[in-house]
Amino acid sequence: MDHRPPPRAHEHDALELESGTLVQPPTTEEEEAKLTQLRRLVRAKLAHKPELHDAEDPELTAILGEAVDPSSPSAPGLAPDSYLRFLRARNGSVTQACTMLLTHLQWRAAYKPWQVTAAEVEFEARTGKVRSVGHDKHGRPVLVFDNTRENSKDLSQQLRHLVYHMVRVERKVRQGGRGGDGPSKFLLFIHLDNFALRTMPGRRQTMNTLNLLQDQFPERLGRAILFCPPAIFAALISWVRPLMSKSTREKIIVVKGSCAPGTVNDATLGRIVGENWRALTGATMSQETPQSSPGYRHEAAWGMVQREEGEWNRSTGRLSSMRAGHVENPGAEGPAYAPGTDATLRRSSFDGAMEEFYDAEDADEEAF
Repeated sequence: MDHRPPPRAHEHDALELESGTLVQPPTTEEEEAKLTQLRRLVRAKLAHKPELHDAEDPELTAILGEAVDPSSPSAPGLAPDSYLRFLRARNGSVTQACTMLLTHLQWRAAYKPWQVTAAEVEFEARTGKVRSVGHDKHGRPVLVFDNTRENSKDLSQQLRHLVYHMVRVERKVRQGGRGGDGPSKFLLFIHLDNFALRTMPGRRQTMNTLNLLQDQFPERLGRAILFCPPAIFAALISWVRPLMSKSTREKIIVVKGSCAPGTVNDATLGRIVGENWRALTGATMSQETPQSSPGYRHEAAWGMVQREEGEWNRSTGRLSSMRAGHVENPGAEGPAYAPGTDATLRRSSFDGAMEEFYDAEDADEEAF
């Protein structure tokens, strides 16, 4: 039995300072009042915008914490986490938070992220350029980016692959990490040790990624680690930085120099991610193929993804719907995507680019 006393307040603050946020901070009295206003405003808007709540969306109730129909008896049972995240993402502005949340619902209704399946995006996943295969020492899901392992030129399909993993991570953090009462944030680890201008993501890719992180899944990022970026990486950061919210910028740390066992960097990553940080992120590990991201083993990783998807399908009743023929995109039971196949396999031509969304900071409230 561990008889050590719980960490003191300043020790907890020090942990958060280095490791990043683990959970949403407690609400203030001012925020509670604004949350009440926000809930009422969102419900009033939804009553006149039925197209923003897709009846087929199996996660809508979990996101809003209520039956979408305002007249439903269960409507008062709200999920404060979603409203609080959007409120904080807009610095406490109720009208901007409302616009942002409704924009998110618009995106869900148009893009239908829950319909992206493992079978559809497996080709994109084969190099491990985007993956989530475990939790850090604090219980946060770990999302790994390695843009140097790009294996396709289909921007729409690249985005669907990213959306697939973001939705996986969102489901995990929405459940409170492992066990239901853990962290409500995730850790992002970005491989940059092989970064080069020829592999640098384009403007559209970068903006799509920022849009997902900041606007579609706000206040879910706990910490972002930029791993060993070369000096030339400044070329990308110089124009990306103004697009980042202050909250996102504050969650980024850069790890440069040797990460060999016993070094300062090794100890730092051990405190933030865990002693198994190499296994979780693949950093400094061997490659399965010359095209693979370090440490990524596709067959093992994708088998876990497929099992996870199967469990989710069963828990939401999608498996029975697919067998009954009610779901057009059957996932693991359907055809896999590869470059050159019929584009109708994709659920929508709407690719979620930032310029196609309302800017919640500038949009007229009357847009909704």
